[in-house]
Parts: sequence; C-alpha cells; structure tokens
Amino acid sequence: MVSAAFCLGALLGIVAAGTFARPSERWFGILLLLDMLILGSSFFVCAIAPSLEWVMLAACFGGLLDGYMMVMLISWMQARIPTSMLGRVMSVMMFFNSGFAPISFALAGAAIRISLDGVFWVTGFTLVTLAIVGLILPVTRRLGMTPA
Repeated sequence: MVSAAFCLGALLGIVAAGTFARPSERWFGILLLLDMLILGSSFFVCAIAPSLEWVMLAACFGGLLDGYMMVMLISWMQARIPTSMLGRVMSVMMFFNSGFAPISFALAGAAIRISLDGVFWVTGFTLVTLAIVGLILPVTRRLGMTPA
C-alpha cells in the first residue's frame, strides 16, 4: 500500500511536470536538492508515523515531488547530451535505476530484520544530509544553469 501511494504521487508529479511551465534554469539545482531533502524527510515521517495512513500520505507526497523532478532531470540531461550518445547514456541511467533495485531491495529486506524504524531513520538521514551538503556547495546549487 505504501508503494502504491508513492507511485500515485509519482504519477501525479509526472503529470504536473508535463502540465506546468518548466522552472527557470537557476532553480533547477535547488529544486533537485529540495526534492531530496523532502523525500528524506518523508522517511522520518515513516519512522514515527502513528498509522499506515500517515506513512501512505508521506509516501504520496514524496512521490509527487520525486516524479516531478525525475521528469525535469531526464529532460535536462537529454537536452545536454549529444544525440549520438543519448541512447548509451540513457541505457546506463536505466541500468542504474532498474538494475540496482533488486540489490537495494535485498539489502533493505536484510536491514528491516534488524530494525524497520532504523531503516527509515538511516535512509532519511542519508538523503537529508546529502541534500544539505549539496545546498551548501555552490557548484551543486548551480546545477542546471548554462555555463557562461
């Protein structure tokens, strides 16, 4: 049910990305890092949620932002990759996206046996920390801007 809520949010985010105007280039890096920050925070909600409904709401909200930003990220990359390399680069992206999922699921399954809440806390902490570091670094905040 939680995966379904995340996927519903992601679907709505994908539709929103195709419906609304694209944000300015200067906001791209910041939006990507905010997505990571909020997605990480949604894992904290999962760790302390009093009921399944709260977990599903957090997953749906995280999916909404993540679906939107994935469309923005892929279209941003495709606009910058030479056409002759686009197929290769996209296949590598798909490999990392889909190919590592079973490994991630296996590791998460093993970690859940130790502590379900711990998995949510560690995942949230990792995403939030990386997002904060990214927001501190000017090179990451400027991601998406066309070099002068």
